[in-house]
Amino acid sequence: MSKITIRSYMNSRGRKHIQKVLDKNPPCYVLITCEEPSEDGQMQVEMTYEGDAVLASYLLQGAQNVIDQEEEQQFDLAPVKRSGLVK
Repeated sequence: MSKITIRSYMNSRGRKHIQKVLDKNPPCYVLITCEEPSEDGQMQVEMTYEGDAVLASYLLQGAQNVIDQEEEQQFDLAPVKRSGLVK
């Protein structure tokens, strides 16, 4: 899998990066966006993809794996799993 960049916020630099990538006309992309949560905690989430559905699914799975690994490193879950405390 190619390089994955994870940003926790969107600024004009991030928008320019997305536009630059899309200008290259990739064979497939997935874009997931959300609105700020409402007062009752509801959040509008939208997903758009272009290209082959199987490839889009592969991109999503790969991205999920990267996020899971980053969370594991961030919260240092690996030692807990090795100790047998988490099954």
